[in-house]
Amino acid sequence: MRTTILFVSLLAACGARAQTPSLDPATQFDFWLGAWDLTWADGGHGTNQITKELDGKVIHEHSADPGTKYLGESWSVWDPNARMWRQTWVDSQGAYMTFEGGMADGRMELSRHEPDKQTGQLYLWRMVFFNLTADSMEWEWKRSADEGVTWEVKWAIHYTRKA
Repeated sequence: MRTTILFVSLLAACGARAQTPSLDPATQFDFWLGAWDLTWADGGHGTNQITKELDGKVIHEHSADPGTKYLGESWSVWDPNARMWRQTWVDSQGAYMTFEGGMADGRMELSRHEPDKQTGQLYLWRMVFFNLTADSMEWEWKRSADEGVTWEVKWAIHYTRKA
């Protein structure tokens, strides 16, 4: 499962250094733009390259895990009618996932409902970008069996901006 969600991570110009999210919701994901090294607790590592494309309307994520040769990409857009971010994720294992959400209390949160493939139990899944600074941030992949009352962290990634 970790490989499938490796860079769901779930975003102005490449290398932007914004430390705080913009008040303009269409630029709230700009903190994610640039090139990143990723590490997680079990010793895994990867890279993420985030660009702004299509006249600055689409945030495109290019992810790689050199250890497993896993690749993934996401496309994120601000939907002004729904007043939320929408993200689509695809990867080299055939995964396709969609997420919705936005900025809340200085954290970018995107979520989706998905049943467990083995038990069929429906979970609320959420990715959260937090502790946002110019050169680093944290990302967590969580799930909740009780619609967000309690959360279980399934995976945590530390982002460090490449020089």
